Amino acid sequence: MFSTSPQRKLILSRKRCRPLIEKIQEEFKFEIVKSCNVCGHNTKTILSVMDRYGIPIRTAMCNNCGLVYLVDRPDKNSYQIFYQKYYRPLISKYWGHKIDNDHIVHHQDGFTRKLLASLYGVVSFKEINTLLDIGGSTGMIAHALAEKYHLKATVLDPSADELAVAESKGLDTIHGFIEDYEPNRSFDIILFLQTIDHVFDLRKTLERIALMLNDGGVFVVDTVNLPLVNEDQTYLGSFFKIDHCYYFTNDYMMGLLRVFGFKILNMDIASWPGHTMFVCQKTKEFVADKIEMDINRLRNHFIQNIEHDYYHQSSWKDNAIRTLARLKRRWIK
Repeated sequence: MFSTSPQRKLILSRKRCRPLIEKIQEEFKFEIVKSCNVCGHNTKTILSVMDRYGIPIRTAMCNNCGLVYLVDRPDKNSYQIFYQKYYRPLISKYWGHKIDNDHIVHHQDGFTRKLLASLYGVVSFKEINTLLDIGGSTGMIAHALAEKYHLKATVLDPSADELAVAESKGLDTIHGFIEDYEPNRSFDIILFLQTIDHVFDLRKTLERIALMLNDGGVFVVDTVNLPLVNEDQTYLGSFFKIDHCYYFTNDYMMGLLRVFGFKILNMDIASWPGHTMFVCQKTKEFVADKIEMDINRLRNHFIQNIEHDYYHQSSWKDNAIRTLARLKRRWIK
């Protein structure tokens, strides 16, 4: 029964991940991100000094624009190795069960139904012919939209194994990362689902997406609304992770999309609570505008959450385990 508390589960998850983490720390080259990728400022508030897997890497909030980002992270080459070699095995170890293509397909099935519902009545597909799904994995979502609306669909993803599944569905595929992709064509609709948190260069990625999207084209992106992670049975210390270079609030994402020339047509809860899906339309070229955020309010919110985690993350079960351990040590003496 002791294993049911959140803190105890985190301890067990980190223990399962430890062998892989040791290999990652030995093999990877880490770098320090000195300034915010969006606004360029280098002052920040440190929110965490360890990720959920137990890797000693810091996460911070930009004191100027409010972007939350990894301060210590693998360099670009190390991230390529991570997604090719460690990403799925590490997640599988953390959750205690195998995350494979079958699991991904099952997960994307429910997400696809939610996406179709979010687009219905908001997006007109009469003039949409081409689709790009960035980080589209096995291509299930792209395939569903392509069949329903008779689109020419392409999936871009760093996993060759998952792209093989997409190819078996008759989809065009591009192996690699969005930051490295040099497009020779444009698209009418671009999907960026459960992916924006993972990109290495946020500004470059959004600039490239804006260029690839036809005028009036549709951009669909989803994020985790960071202030709600505590309500989703997850406290901040177990949420930050090595594969998420960036984190967002709904307010920040709305401002960011506006800055890069997107008009929000619809906001909807994505596949589970705490996630928000933004359906947008390209309206103009990129304009370097200021993202207006109440940074002090946001910073205070995070600090309160961190203090709450520090004092209350241990349940009565964890306290009982520690008490029994102390009694055992005294008995042995």
